[in-house]
Amino acid sequence: TEFSSWLDKYPGSKLSVTGHTDLVGTPEFNRELGMKRALIVGKYLEEQGIGSSRMSTDSKGETQPLGGYITEEGRAMNRRTEVSIKMQ
Repeated sequence: TEFSSWLDKYPGSKLSVTGHTDLVGTPEFNRELGMKRALIVGKYLEEQGIGSSRMSTDSKGETQPLGGYITEEGRAMNRRTEVSIKMQ
């Protein structure tokens, strides 16, 4: 994968996997749901050969929306998992 290539090229880097949700549900429920999303993506990346020591997982729940909360399209944009590369 492109992530594997990057991690091989830059041994000091790590992947950050962050789960997000829409506003529906309690903040506690959304933090847990965001973490479940991050863990599922993290497991997939492990299956692709990326070691768990090269990743961190986190949940932002509903706190970092990309879209609005009025329309279904906006809420759908907020239900996501982001993978980014962190240099150490």
